[in-house]
Amino acid sequence: MKTISPVDSSKVIKKYKNGQLREAGKEYVFETEDYLYTSLVGENLSYFKSGALSRKTIFDDLGIQLSDIYYDEDGQILQENLTQKLDTSVKTAEEFFDDTNFDITTYAKFYSFSVKFCRYYLKKEGACFNYKKTGVWKIYNPDGSLKKEKSY
Repeated sequence: MKTISPVDSSKVIKKYKNGQLREAGKEYVFETEDYLYTSLVGENLSYFKSGALSRKTIFDDLGIQLSDIYYDEDGQILQENLTQKLDTSVKTAEEFFDDTNFDITTYAKFYSFSVKFCRYYLKKEGACFNYKKTGVWKIYNPDGSLKKEKSY
């Protein structure tokens, strides 16, 4: 496969009607014989209407998602996803830009608020294969102790 490199780049800036920043980041444009493809690259941030950060996503220079973190309006992490492994056997640029040609393994963590302990805690964590739960997932009690393990 020939080297894939961007032919153009641009900043991504979207705003709410109230003027607050909605989304900020960068995208690359890739050209093949027949098509132009755009991919988000680097750090991309999404915001609530209040201006608080709602999501932080990191992409590599080809637009492959490396990490994704969701926040509540107070800045507390609600969910984290980290790409651990990416497999592909693509032979052309067109195949590369078609998301169905990848097998992706991620590790996810979900957080929840405990009224009893008045704090957020790690509620569950585990691996995902192509965005579906796989392997053993751990579910925790609000005090941090292991509640159960569930196999997928």
